[in-house]
Amino acid sequence: METREKKTIAERISAQFYDDGNISRLENGRHITHVCGDYCGLKNYNFVRQTDGLMKYVFEDGSSIVYSDNSGTWDLGINDSLECFCWQGVGHSEDCPHHE
Repeated sequence: METREKKTIAERISAQFYDDGNISRLENGRHITHVCGDYCGLKNYNFVRQTDGLMKYVFEDGSSIVYSDNSGTWDLGINDSLECFCWQGVGHSEDCPHHE
């Protein structure tokens, strides 16, 4: 029997948006920032950092979603540190402290 790895909170939220960082609204009109905020609030883990139009929602399990106010897009975050606002799908940016 095959065992399935449990999805992180960020992956569960991503699945609601069809794992497509260009979709930021559900059919019922809820925005991804509201959904992320709900998960942060429900778990009493209200850690949202914002820099240069980027918001990072870090969830109780350590997973994260980074949302760009500038482009209206999002992706799963790289969880190296709270200072890292990079997207998993893109990698570390040159100005990230974790860029090699």
